[in-house]
Amino acid sequence: MPNFTQVSFDLLSKIKKSTDTDQICSILEDASHIFGYETFVIAEAPLKSHDNLQDRLMLGRLPAQWSERYEECGYIHHDPVVAHTRRMNGLFRWSEAPVGRDERLARTIMGEASEIGLRDGYCIPIQDLTCTRIVSFGGAHLDLPDQAVSGLHMLGIYADLAVRDLRRPGPAATAGAPAGSAALLAARDRVHQVGRRRQDRLGDLRDPVAVAPHRRKLSQHGGAEAGGDQPRPSRGAGLAPRPHRVTGLAGRRRAPADAATVESRGITTADECRIGLGRLALRPAAQAPAEPGPGPTALSFVP
Repeated sequence: MPNFTQVSFDLLSKIKKSTDTDQICSILEDASHIFGYETFVIAEAPLKSHDNLQDRLMLGRLPAQWSERYEECGYIHHDPVVAHTRRMNGLFRWSEAPVGRDERLARTIMGEASEIGLRDGYCIPIQDLTCTRIVSFGGAHLDLPDQAVSGLHMLGIYADLAVRDLRRPGPAATAGAPAGSAALLAARDRVHQVGRRRQDRLGDLRDPVAVAPHRRKLSQHGGAEAGGDQPRPSRGAGLAPRPHRVTGLAGRRRAPADAATVESRGITTADECRIGLGRLALRPAAQAPAEPGPGPTALSFVP
């Protein structure tokens, strides 16, 4: 039994040195004698109802008769293996793809594939931002040990990446290419730009110097809506001053202190005075007294 790990790394090294897709196809054909598969396909799952195999095929080797029938009957839209790739992220066998009892066309596809010698295989789904890419290996008797399956998995992923890089258009052709790797890179760049803009905005919100001009604009805008540039009217001499309430630590309210209590403690009704480690602040109460005149004064202790 060959050392599949060493063989896989040798094949990956050859794929890395490839300069076109024909070389990659030749490498995969040589690897078929090691892993035992007879066909291989690197394609994209269909996105539209009129897509066929040739529209989505990137690289592959299939029997000519099976390829023509597969495309003529539109089997790509009903193939249970293709449908299962949309739900999977890792390698799976063809026989593991579920087929419902009412899916007669799916059973027909699997039966016809077995008749031409493709009884089982391994499929590697690769989920992308634009579509699902498929790397599939098939054969008549394809039952590999775990070490060989891991090597085949690496080979399929690396071959797909190499084919995409070689098929990627150059800088002059990317402007007119609506799909493929160029579109994927453009979408990734847009996502990165949006992320950078959000980070810049968050940085501005954390900077008080940068936020200060926006606060001034908001305050000016609010004042203009309330009464233009005119200042707000102050309480006149005929209006009674509002009483105050006492709030303790953690926002707990206390009973209002009367004038006798304030006078006995020698605390004047100043706007704010500090005592010890805290401060006493005067806060207006919610309701005004019924009769005009100076109301009771309450104190709040703010740590």
